[in-house]
Amino acid sequence: MTRTKPESKIIGIKPVFDSILVCNSKQLRPFVEILVQESENIDGQNLGTLIGIFEVTDTSEDSSYIVNYLISVIKKEYFSKSKRGPIESLESALHKANLALSKLAEHENISWLGKLNAIVAVTEKNNLHLSQTGTVSAFLLRSKIMTDVSEGLAPSAANPYPLKTFVSVSSGRLEKDDKLIIATASIFDIFSLEEIKKSSLRFSNKEFVQFMRTALSNEMEMAAVLIVELQNQKEIIQEPVKKSPKEINAFSRDSFSKSTTSGKNKEEKAGQEIQREIQATPADFIDEKTGHIYIKEDHQTIAPEADSVNYSTVIAKTLIAQLKNIRLPRLAMPKPNMEKIRFNSNQLVGKAGARIKIHARTAGEFAKMTTAKTISFAKKTSTKTSALTAKALSAENRNSASIFLKNIYRKLLSALQFILPDFEKIKNIVRRMNYQQRIYALLLLILIIVVPLVAIKIKNSNDAKNALLLAEQNKPLVVIVPLEQDKNVTRLDALNSVYSDNNILQTLNLNNKFFAITETSIVDLGKNQSFPLPADFGVPVQTTGMSDLNLLFLINKENRIISFSPISSAFKDNAISIPTDSNISSIGTYLTYAYLLDTKNNQIYRYPRAEGGFGAATNWLKDSVNLSETIDMDINENVFLASNNFITKLFRGKTIEFSIENTATPIHIDKIALGEQSGTIFILDQQNSRIIHLDADGKIRTQYYHPEIASANSLAVSEENKMIYFSDKNNIKTIAIN
Repeated sequence: MTRTKPESKIIGIKPVFDSILVCNSKQLRPFVEILVQESENIDGQNLGTLIGIFEVTDTSEDSSYIVNYLISVIKKEYFSKSKRGPIESLESALHKANLALSKLAEHENISWLGKLNAIVAVTEKNNLHLSQTGTVSAFLLRSKIMTDVSEGLAPSAANPYPLKTFVSVSSGRLEKDDKLIIATASIFDIFSLEEIKKSSLRFSNKEFVQFMRTALSNEMEMAAVLIVELQNQKEIIQEPVKKSPKEINAFSRDSFSKSTTSGKNKEEKAGQEIQREIQATPADFIDEKTGHIYIKEDHQTIAPEADSVNYSTVIAKTLIAQLKNIRLPRLAMPKPNMEKIRFNSNQLVGKAGARIKIHARTAGEFAKMTTAKTISFAKKTSTKTSALTAKALSAENRNSASIFLKNIYRKLLSALQFILPDFEKIKNIVRRMNYQQRIYALLLLILIIVVPLVAIKIKNSNDAKNALLLAEQNKPLVVIVPLEQDKNVTRLDALNSVYSDNNILQTLNLNNKFFAITETSIVDLGKNQSFPLPADFGVPVQTTGMSDLNLLFLINKENRIISFSPISSAFKDNAISIPTDSNISSIGTYLTYAYLLDTKNNQIYRYPRAEGGFGAATNWLKDSVNLSETIDMDINENVFLASNNFITKLFRGKTIEFSIENTATPIHIDKIALGEQSGTIFILDQQNSRIIHLDADGKIRTQYYHPEIASANSLAVSEENKMIYFSDKNNIKTIAIN
């Protein structure tokens, strides 16, 4: 006899968070914070909720940003990779927090050491994972028993070490009606652990939260409590798995057993089978998974009917008939009478040939007659000539011949006199001239002779030049390919334009989100949303982003600095003291420090983040470096200063050896940007229309060439998105990183 398993119920628990933050002094607010954060993406829901309390008991200005900075680092790393598990993500976030605190210590900010109290925890499904440093505690109330679940997790306070701020992670299982209380140590100044336990058991959760808030607000200067109550989630009933009926063995007794199905059930089954057959009759069916409609092929052969009408054939025939009717009028022309054409052409050719023959006959007769006359005249002339030569010339004939020759000579002389000038007259005219007239006449004569010669010479010279120009034009063109001799050159066919506007000043990357800074606004390129600058601020002259606080900073020509938060979409004035005789040519940030480069005083000022702005500046530059030619600056753990053709690398104010690999085409630096992950360097070279990607040692990885890069005025890079952003005055364009 088979047994049916009872329906199983999976009961989930849902954490409800109540935070109590007391800070009766405005100056103490930056030193304590409560964290409750879920993933903003659906993919990260498996990571649960990140919670915690952070407190710094050192209230100096250098420690005022530690709490916000630490929360920013932990949140960013924990939710950065949704495919990781909660424990792995928490460990990675704590490791990143330790590294960040270590970097602060490297920059000589150590006033917080031994005075940082924090608990970082994760609640996901029914699990709790937490880590502790300092004196903040976590208590679990279960079945009227209060347990300190954070005991022993904090590292030794005797020798604090930044890289060992968060050391251990503890994990446990949460149950229904559990209550987790995370609190700073200051609450024990007014409550004992037993009093907290009794109050929690006596009051409902809402009343307990109100009781704690009232007591702490009245008695404490600064305290924080986070209460997590585990409540029932709606029940999820798991339906029993339906088993398919087993095949009946023909030789088993089941095959001969009587059916116990009632008549009513039989009728229902019959109706269902008929309905299924009706639904299965159409050849078409819809795929339940994809929603696509499919048509089954009917394999039954049907004999074609004689009288069936094929509409496509009828339409085709009709169209062809109409096309023929359209062409017939054009072709319905009378056919030419070819016989008549041949007869007429033969008549015309015959008449033309007859006329040509008549003319030819006439010409031949005329030529014969002319030739005969010429021959007879030549014969007569030769006869007369021989007769004259045979006679002796008489004296009379000789006289007449001489007279005839003299007349010819006289006519020749008169002709020559008419052609040649009269030199006697010229001499007489010259004699009558004075000295000045003779000079003018000579000059005129020279001009008459020289000017034509000069004109001829100029013409010949111009002809020669034109010939040379023509020869130059006819020479084959030599195409010069930019960066032909350079290595690792990627020639881009087209650029992707992501934004267009007027008067774009800068493109900034803030936590892999890009913003355009114009003369009048800040534009979130991802959301395509514009935020106008304050009306009294004017035009920004320097801009930068602080990733750890997720803020953008802008400075105007009066050295006024404002911040913009993409989260709250709000602008805020920031207090900062900049020397009055300075010339701030560049600004950058690292961690929560701002670095301002002063080319006039040849100094880099470092400002720590403080409440309401920035604290007092320190002169960060220690080595002698000429900053007058510095074009741009960017910062990671090192400071990089860009000049026209070289980059200076600094660490803790001192220069470090660094050089750029030489290229066939000399590099001209206009802007630089650093890869936030690998530390690689990107150089904008407007003069050669390229962006050069260097590795951390200054060796060339890739050179991106496109003519439009020549007009770029800013550069930003996201290695995570593998994109380069650059802008001119009107457009922002992107290049994919190889």
